[in-house]
Amino acid sequence: MTQSLLDITLRDHKCWLRTQGKQGKRADFSFMKLEGASLCHADLRGAVLIGADLNDTDFSGADLRGAILTFASLKNACFADADLRQSNLQGANMTHAYLATALLDGADMKGMRTEGAKLPGKVVKREVCITVIGITLSKR
Repeated sequence: MTQSLLDITLRDHKCWLRTQGKQGKRADFSFMKLEGASLCHADLRGAVLIGADLNDTDFSGADLRGAILTFASLKNACFADADLRQSNLQGANMTHAYLATALLDGADMKGMRTEGAKLPGKVVKREVCITVIGITLSKR
């Protein structure tokens, strides 16, 4: 997606929000490749980003309340001061994402991958377990 098309979609979404869906169009980035995009301070409340490639995307200060990000790839994405309250993050890949200052209250995070992610208060590390002939080896 080009920057100009992204800007048009965001403008239409802003109108959709302002008119409570009577005008404009809800942003739907489902299955689109937006890797490395800058969505700083974007108003993406209620946007649909199902399965989107958003690796290395900057969402600093973005408002993603109620957004649907199920199965989105968000590896190395930055969510500094982003608002993800009530968003759907089921199955999203947040590997190495920065979420330390993000608001996540009420977000649905079932099945979300967070290996190496910087979450509020901690860094999640992946536990690797290998079972060989009935013996389980664990490495953290």
